[in-house]
Amino acid sequence: MLLEFLESHLTPCPPWKSKRMFLKDSAALRARYGRCKTAWASHLDLCKSFLLSNTFPCKKICVLGSGFLLDLPWRELSSLCDELWLIDAVHPLPILLRAKLFPTLRPAYADLLFPPGISPKKPIPTCAGHPVFFSENALKKTIGKCEIVISCNVLSQLEPSPPLPLSEITRQHSRLLNSLGKKILLLTDVSSRETTPAGTLASEETLVETSPASPLPAPSASWDWLLAPRGEMLGSSKRNTDTRRVEAFSWDSPDA
Repeated sequence: MLLEFLESHLTPCPPWKSKRMFLKDSAALRARYGRCKTAWASHLDLCKSFLLSNTFPCKKICVLGSGFLLDLPWRELSSLCDELWLIDAVHPLPILLRAKLFPTLRPAYADLLFPPGISPKKPIPTCAGHPVFFSENALKKTIGKCEIVISCNVLSQLEPSPPLPLSEITRQHSRLLNSLGKKILLLTDVSSRETTPAGTLASEETLVETSPASPLPAPSASWDWLLAPRGEMLGSSKRNTDTRRVEAFSWDSPDA
């Protein structure tokens, strides 16, 4: 807990409205990965395999939800492109250091829930020496059109305020992806399943929905991710497990 506290206070972060939550979640993710590394290994390998099988040499790749780069084969992607843009609300200190050592890595800050109607700030503000995008237009004007755009296990974490229907969140995120690049790769957990030690289903939740007006293509791959092994959940669910259903999508942007 002390390490998480220090990490959340030392990590640079733009003045988002949800700054404290972003920093806390980032530190908690690192700590959970340390505890669940073995349980997550298959999921992370499948994410990397999907991305590597659907990428190609190009000038620019943009990753939304880069985080700790756990599910991203960043070395291989860096060798495929001139610029690997890493977009997230918070960049952990180890990733900022890595970007100094590998010039292809281009961290930039955005919370991916851009309020409508905000004009780009001039000049573009920075945090820890990296650009901060408060508007979608600023992001697009700065990095330009990318050959490949990756949404890396972030869709189910988007929580607009006020809340929106899950299908509308998916529609808005898909529109953003299409506007940023030509080839779109989307990784996301779509449902959550809590199971008791006896194997009984305790609860189930849908995390991602689509609508007929903005459907996603059929997934190219899907698998289960043991997000929270026994002992990771809190309170009365401590002995239960949380398994996520993950789906991987690939399509060509209609805006290309």
